[in-house]
Amino acid sequence: MKLNIKKTAIAGVIILIFTISIFFFIKKENNPNIVFIIVDTLRADHTHMGGGERKETPLLKELLADDSVYFGSSWSNAPWTLPSISSMITSKYPSEIGTYKRNSKIDEKFLTLAEILKKNGYATHGIITHIFLKKKYGLSQGFDTYLEKIDSADNNLLSITSPLVTKEALKIIRQNKKKPFFMFLHYFDPHYRYIDHEGIRGYSGPFLPGKNESKKAEIIRKNLFSKDDLNYLNNCYRSEIRFTDKYIGEVISYLKSQDIYDNTLIVLVSDHGDEFGERGTLGHGQSLYNEQTRIPFIMKLPKRYKKRTNIRPLFSNIDIAPTILDIVNIKIPTVFRGKSIFSEKGSDTVFMEVNEKKYETLYNQCAIVRGGWKLIKNFENNRFELYDLTEDHAEKRDLFNSKKSKFFSMHKILKKYIKMRERNKYTSQKTNLTEDEQKKIESLGYI
Repeated sequence: MKLNIKKTAIAGVIILIFTISIFFFIKKENNPNIVFIIVDTLRADHTHMGGGERKETPLLKELLADDSVYFGSSWSNAPWTLPSISSMITSKYPSEIGTYKRNSKIDEKFLTLAEILKKNGYATHGIITHIFLKKKYGLSQGFDTYLEKIDSADNNLLSITSPLVTKEALKIIRQNKKKPFFMFLHYFDPHYRYIDHEGIRGYSGPFLPGKNESKKAEIIRKNLFSKDDLNYLNNCYRSEIRFTDKYIGEVISYLKSQDIYDNTLIVLVSDHGDEFGERGTLGHGQSLYNEQTRIPFIMKLPKRYKKRTNIRPLFSNIDIAPTILDIVNIKIPTVFRGKSIFSEKGSDTVFMEVNEKKYETLYNQCAIVRGGWKLIKNFENNRFELYDLTEDHAEKRDLFNSKKSKFFSMHKILKKYIKMRERNKYTSQKTNLTEDEQKKIESLGYI
């Protein structure tokens, strides 16, 4: 009798273990897929969802509008690619991980989003098209596959990347559609140098393809461009966005055709914007104004997840990884600086910084955005600028001299962030750049 009871108890335990195993297996298999898309150099005001006059993303609007939320108050913590995307995947400020120089790399000691997702059962795949995202910069940590779609022979970076990224993305979806996957897609095309995909007419100036490349670089470096040059470059930039929109649309349509769209979290963001003469300059990496730091952020939740209304009105790159983990119910590491945008404990202040030399000029600045105001500090001349973003989104009216009480209250908060930056500043490892890579970086306008 005792033997039968013992056998029955053992059988019960086995059944319980089997049931729990099946439960967790099913739970794991049903975890939502994650597609994290970064469009390089995409300004918020050039999207259909960004509220500006330029609307160059019709397919994104058509395919995602009914299912997603657009966040208009998203900010980049840095105005160029390496520090910006480093902050996205580590949830730390660039100064904290040391990615503020052209040859900086992410140290293996810092935890990345891909590492966390891989540990929690996700197949992790990355496709990148920018030299600053290559494996040697440390951003590949945690990826099962990490494809670098960069043409090593193309020193001028005039190659077209969106079709390559989309082709590989569709292949990953086909191979992983029966198990949860994390797919990191980086689309480069809206970055300078721009390609005219639509036959822009009426321009015969120095920025046409095939013209003297060193002359183009000199024009940009010395800010000698004309109004016609600006119009042409801006039109090419818009053409690049529309071109990229088309290929991202193919990825989204394919997710739908494979019946996994409903169980997929889609996050689309940019790393920074670009200036087109608003401050008398071209490009990015030299300031913290809205043209370079206000970025689009679009999120489509898995269908079975309830839409949340408790969204913070202000957030930045460091909040992206915590938000993704929050949505898929994975514990957010305590070492992360950012918070989920659904968390009530998140900060009401965005901090951004740049500390990099461009064209022999050191740009060492930091800024905060808080309560509709923005305060910028330039460490090179100890100058401050204060803007009311509610009334002056283009940041044309510096109120430093006329709004002293607001300045003092903002400055008090900024000083805390500056102290935090100095306290946690990290000197990263350096990566060695080849001569070819130096040429590529130069052609991008960083040197």
